[in-house]
Amino acid sequence: MLSAGAQAQDTAAPEGYQLQQVLIMSRHNLRAPLANNGSVLEQSTAKAWPQWDVPGGQLTTKGGVLEVYMGHYMREWLAQQKLVTSGECPPENAVYAYANSLQRTVATAQFFITGAFPGCGIPVHHQPQMGTMDPTFNPVIYRRLPGVSRESAAGDGKRAPGNAVDRELQAAGDDDRLPQLALLQREERSVP
Repeated sequence: MLSAGAQAQDTAAPEGYQLQQVLIMSRHNLRAPLANNGSVLEQSTAKAWPQWDVPGGQLTTKGGVLEVYMGHYMREWLAQQKLVTSGECPPENAVYAYANSLQRTVATAQFFITGAFPGCGIPVHHQPQMGTMDPTFNPVIYRRLPGVSRESAAGDGKRAPGNAVDRELQAAGDDDRLPQLALLQREERSVP
């Protein structure tokens, strides 16, 4: 856990370089388990699961507090990188927060923004219909997207035969969806 006085690690940019933008991708913070309403977890034992202060799957109070700490830490780091000014709200177009349309992810983003930019009124954007998966966060890779081929999704061919990705690809057959385990190869590019 980070204290309010924690200092972000000093990581100076290489000479001649200046950080211009940061993209933060994060999962939700601490949530209540999904062990309710007849779930497999609930059925797996006759003993009662611990009671939480929120319904299953929702961000907990402690998760919100931890996310405020994360936001505060990130604010300190952004100030060290000279992307924001300590004690000031960033310009209106400088920060954009976007979350999946689930309570735990929207609440996580709201707590993060509160910790990083207290009192600045930065909105958290999300799809209007709460409780549904936002296609932006859909983990399925579609083979027919430009630049995605069965070969690139399967990897470089150097893995041992019969691994999980190969089995999933064989099982997929002509289905356009590739399994979540399939990873796209990145092109190696040198940076001048």
